[in-house]
Amino acid sequence: MPRYGEIIDLRTEAEFGEKSEKNEKRPEVLWHLPGGEVVGVEVELSDKHGDDLLKFVDDSTMQLYRDEAQTGHAPLFTRLIIASTSKGILERYQAAFAPGLETRQPVKNEAGHWVSQPSGWKIPRDINEKISYRLLD
Repeated sequence: MPRYGEIIDLRTEAEFGEKSEKNEKRPEVLWHLPGGEVVGVEVELSDKHGDDLLKFVDDSTMQLYRDEAQTGHAPLFTRLIIASTSKGILERYQAAFAPGLETRQPVKNEAGHWVSQPSGWKIPRDINEKISYRLLD
């Protein structure tokens, strides 16, 4: 697990101010590190399932790999820590972020029902260099 060293500033989700864009993942806290790196921290005390987990994975992955030149928006964070008091939650999330899996987004169909649709984005091979999992005591 990578060590991040000194945190020089942090922002909580409540401090972000402006409303998030569609499919923009906003973590509970952002840690600003020396050298300009920003780490998003998600504390997952209850498990996400189904569409909620699919959306979390897709939005987080898109944020980690956001190309500012292409989108006009810088990523909020370039590394992500997922922390939980449950080993099972961490294992389930790690499996959901497996390299090569195609991410999915919940969308409403013509009948107004939520369905899972492929996003066209596969989780990159180096995802494990960008996400770490921490079991909280």
